[in-house]
Amino acid sequence: MKISWMRLNNGDYGFITPSEFNENEINFAKSKGVLLEMRYSRTANERYLANICPDCRAFVGDWFLFDDYIIEYMYDENLPKYDMGYYCDNE
Repeated sequence: MKISWMRLNNGDYGFITPSEFNENEINFAKSKGVLLEMRYSRTANERYLANICPDCRAFVGDWFLFDDYIIEYMYDENLPKYDMGYYCDNE
């Protein structure tokens, strides 16, 4: 399953999930083969854009994304990473 998230290099090295992506970021993730759909999360009690498994259609909610996926990607140099350039959360 391909997943998408963005690491922010703004001093605190935070990250954002697809639920916070703008249209360009959504399109970029989809161009790399990531399946994104709106899903309802019982944990968050809301609907938001999430990474979806193309086989079973399950989604990875924001709650589990960091521990289950982001940590591995941050430290595995063999996994693909793409530079999205400038990001501003005020846009």
